[in-house]
Amino acid sequence: MSRSIELPDDVYRGLEEAARDRGVSAAEWIAGALSVRSSVANRPLSETLDGLIGVIDSRTGSPVKRNRTPFSAMIAKKMEKQGLRRR
Repeated sequence: MSRSIELPDDVYRGLEEAARDRGVSAAEWIAGALSVRSSVANRPLSETLDGLIGVIDSRTGSPVKRNRTPFSAMIAKKMEKQGLRRR
């Protein structure tokens, strides 16, 4: 069974653009957006955030080794221009 909904033209254009950017149909984009929302809403916050938040243990004395990448160097340079420096 299929259903129809009416959307304003500008909303539909936005939907088409978002779907095209992801390489899916408008219906697939909507289904994906709804499944993400419902799966996140039905899980405890601790599970939703699992793997997204790091932990810093101030008891350890050894700092984390930072690998410089071209992107991180660009960000560091931009921050230095703004007067921000890493300690």
